[in-house]
Amino acid sequence: MKMHLSMMLRLTTMQQKYVSILQNPAHSLVVCTGPAGSGKTAFACKTAISQLADKQVHQIVITKPLVSVEGEDLGFLPGNMRSKMSPWIESYLDIFKEHYSMKQLEEMMKKEVIKLAPLAYCRGNTYTNSFVICDESQNTTPKQLKMLMTRLGQNSKMVVIGDLEQQDSHGASGLEDFLQRYPGGNDEIALVRLTESDVCRSSLVKYILTLYNKN
Repeated sequence: MKMHLSMMLRLTTMQQKYVSILQNPAHSLVVCTGPAGSGKTAFACKTAISQLADKQVHQIVITKPLVSVEGEDLGFLPGNMRSKMSPWIESYLDIFKEHYSMKQLEEMMKKEVIKLAPLAYCRGNTYTNSFVICDESQNTTPKQLKMLMTRLGQNSKMVVIGDLEQQDSHGASGLEDFLQRYPGGNDEIALVRLTESDVCRSSLVKYILTLYNKN
């Protein structure tokens, strides 16, 4: 169930490289940076769905730090963890609903075949036979990202996704810290840097990004 060739041909050169890296079992840790709309999360989710369908992994885990957008006060959200997470999981569910019915998704989440959880809930876990996606990793602290990366077990892949231009947390960024620490040269780790040229949402989004990225 690998990404169809016709879809690959519509991708930019860097997006094709990203998808190839995601599908390569030699890379246990993939770190992808890039602006909004460049496909960082969508391609990771679609690869995870493909590998789950092909029984290469038994579980998909999606996590992110629960940090509000700058200027917004989230406060204490009511209900159980699922309802508390709902504002943050809708974008992922939209991707999964291209492949599964809502009934199937509910059942898969109930059985934790697909698991959506705040970063804090990952502490103490070891992820084996899993495809783990950490989104918005620019909002992690160095300790949080270290904690998550060291949860990776056998036959698993972790994709760490972020955009350093969209940091909403205060203090040091775990993503930036890792990129500064990593000297390169480890074949199990792959870095991908997408740019405004890879933005696929619309030409307007691409133009807006160029405005904000001017010196």
